[in-house]
Amino acid sequence: MYQVFSNPFLYFRSIFVYQKTDSGWKIERNYYGALHYGAWGEGPGPDEAAYIHLSPEHCALALRGGYLNQGWYEEVYNLYLPYSRGLRHLFRTTMTENSGGSGITPATNWDTEIRLRPGEREYYDIHLHRHGIKKGEKVDYNVTYRYDGKEYKPDRPDPLAQ
Repeated sequence: MYQVFSNPFLYFRSIFVYQKTDSGWKIERNYYGALHYGAWGEGPGPDEAAYIHLSPEHCALALRGGYLNQGWYEEVYNLYLPYSRGLRHLFRTTMTENSGGSGITPATNWDTEIRLRPGEREYYDIHLHRHGIKKGEKVDYNVTYRYDGKEYKPDRPDPLAQ
């Protein structure tokens, strides 16, 4: 079991990854000033950061967070690969948009289900199912992102990725 903690320093975040052992928690990795994340001096909450497996040998930091602006809610998902000098950004996508509190018509209210699946490449494929309504139009499609050696790229155009 891993636990990820973030410590704010101005707007940069330091990341500390701990592993639970029989004798207690042991620091696995640390990255000082690793990335710019969060708003109003706040780092990610416990349900917004996780250390996940991208393959049997590789783990990544997954950050999911959203914001509300004038009644419009948006949430994004990012993956960062730890390496010896810090974190490398691999993936970013918008996960949900909702205009419910904004009074904007036609309405927008769509969401994304995400799954990681083994593929033929070094890292797992990322499968997204997007569904709901975008500006009054129905949205319901699947897209797969594959690692190309530098970052994740979609197998076809993904208009909701932003």
